[in-house]
Amino acid sequence: MVYLQVLLEQIIINPNKNNQMMRSKYKKIILVILISFTGIEMVGQEQLYVDATATGINNGASWKDAYTKITDAIASAEANSTIHIAKGTYTGNVSSTAITIDKSLTLIGGYPTGGGTANHFENETILDGSKKRRVVNITKASKLIGLIIQNGKETDYDGAGLRIASSSTLEDCVIRNNHTSKDSEGEVKGGGIYSAFSLKMINCKVVGNSVSSNSSFKNIVKGGGVFVRGTLLAINSLFLKNIANSDSGNAYGSGIYASKQTELINCLITRNLAKSNNEAIGAGLYASGTVGSSSRAIRLKNSVLWENMVSTDGGKKLVTGEYSINGPSEDYFSAVNSLVKGEYLEGYGNINDKSNKFNPHFANPAYDDFRLMANSKLIDSGREKYNKTTIDLAGNNRVSGRIDIGPYESK
Repeated sequence: MVYLQVLLEQIIINPNKNNQMMRSKYKKIILVILISFTGIEMVGQEQLYVDATATGINNGASWKDAYTKITDAIASAEANSTIHIAKGTYTGNVSSTAITIDKSLTLIGGYPTGGGTANHFENETILDGSKKRRVVNITKASKLIGLIIQNGKETDYDGAGLRIASSSTLEDCVIRNNHTSKDSEGEVKGGGIYSAFSLKMINCKVVGNSVSSNSSFKNIVKGGGVFVRGTLLAINSLFLKNIANSDSGNAYGSGIYASKQTELINCLITRNLAKSNNEAIGAGLYASGTVGSSSRAIRLKNSVLWENMVSTDGGKKLVTGEYSINGPSEDYFSAVNSLVKGEYLEGYGNINDKSNKFNPHFANPAYDDFRLMANSKLIDSGREKYNKTTIDLAGNNRVSGRIDIGPYESK
């Protein structure tokens, strides 16, 4: 045990570079020895800390000694560990991807400088691609909480904000201003998010992302905001002002491009744009089903599709294009307690806008404020059984009386 104590002091306390490398290399060995000598059952996983302003010994063991780079924390962490991140802007590596998560981890942002209680509204924790590279690449199932992922750029590959290669969860995250493009021949997908596996989103905003092709090739672009090849569950989330644009090819699903079972609960998909000089459809939501897919695979619950537009002349003329469902049967798509502009969908509790005169009375949509005014008919028009969360997209209590339609609960 004396040798173990010395080894721990050398690896964990001494901050020089070589010992930091030893710390990562021998951490598993130390844990095994501890368990063997003490008989203690290890409960829980490692907690690491990141703060760009920290001035301690940079070993991630506390807020005082926090890593100053997220990449260092990820490299040091064991699988299933939690990394707590203080507010600030983190640019990661100068490579094709800023931050790669190659083990199952939970990353939580929103902490004040020096540590404290996480509040992602007050303490913005930004992962930034500097408009030069993809921001985050996830290769093992992980969970991101309270992070802003922005300014990603990807050329000829999918997913500028996030590329996800294992089922993952995003909670209280903002995915904004990420741009994927392709000038050579072929498809390109997922401006904000490309997920090859199942994705769960809770209280997230996907805003101002794009997927585009400006070449003479008839390229197909899919999912300006989100492209999901696996299943998608989104709750209390906003998909706003995302663009799918192909000069010579086809543009599909500017807000969301769904490939398999998709459930949208208390979501708002609005003001997304699909644009091309050929075919552009499903600006808000495009769902591509396959033969054998289950019925009602695309489900709207307490949700809104509103003012999503398409253009087939390069943007000169815009027409409504809320959704397009390319499923194997008529019942592939279903909606309950939901609103789609210009339509009256079959299903329980849906709002009738067949006359195209309904006003949802958003607070100030010109400034991206989609909270509900007191006279909105979306108030108390949802069903609580679909949504078990307790907090809405603005951080307010989710249910005040009967649940409202959309991501914001009226006070």
